Amino acid sequence: MLHVLSYLEDRDVDLEQSEFDAESAAVNNVHDLTVFITPAHKRFLDQLDPAAHRAEELAAHFDEMGLGFEGSGMAGLDGLRLLHDSVSELSDDQVLLLHIG
Repeated sequence: MLHVLSYLEDRDVDLEQSEFDAESAAVNNVHDLTVFITPAHKRFLDQLDPAAHRAEELAAHFDEMGLGFEGSGMAGLDGLRLLHDSVSELSDDQVLLLHIG
């Protein structure tokens, strides 16, 4: 998922920034990367839609990051699908914590 996040950042989709930046910084000082995803991130739903991406693009990104493997493009699309579906289902009073460790 870390490489899916970096792939998205390369496309100006920054899921790591939110209104909980201070809380995120405190958690990340103690634990590995934890991202607070809020309903405000719904503005990225079109860019999170797996249909807007190609497996080959994701595979190339994984290769650039030194994590190329057979099926990496499909795994990246699965990660996008998970993010898209999770963000789209957030209610106004929910936060999705994505912990990468």
